[in-house]
Amino acid sequence: MRKTKIAVFGAGAWGRNIVRTLGELSHLAAVCDPSGACLEAARKLVGEKAKDACWTSRPEEILDDPEIAGVMVATPAETHYAVGKKVLAAGKDLFVEKPLTVDLKEGEKLVKAAWSRLKTSNPFRPSVLGVSRVRDRKSVV
Repeated sequence: MRKTKIAVFGAGAWGRNIVRTLGELSHLAAVCDPSGACLEAARKLVGEKAKDACWTSRPEEILDDPEIAGVMVATPAETHYAVGKKVLAAGKDLFVEKPLTVDLKEGEKLVKAAWSRLKTSNPFRPSVLGVSRVRDRKSVV
């Protein structure tokens, strides 16, 4: 079974938790952070479990990689909107740590962009159908 390749933006304290988990699941494809020290700390955390992962300070390396299916964002909250928008524009699946954004209007724009992307992916995939039902009910329960 082919593993989905996922990248992480942000290798600070919380980002390293995500890096560790993805490394243990063999899904970690890349990690991006402007801090070399944070990248190195994350790399040491996963060791050989992610020996083929890309470690970079350049987001374009990840956004331009067609093998990477999704990006998990664990950057400072005030960057979530700008980073998330770029991830979606690159055609990647997106997960953003809380808070989604620090501005309600930006959060709404990001959700709208994500829904637009979802509609253009496989609309009959069970996960897409389930998320669509939640959206239509405007409730998760």
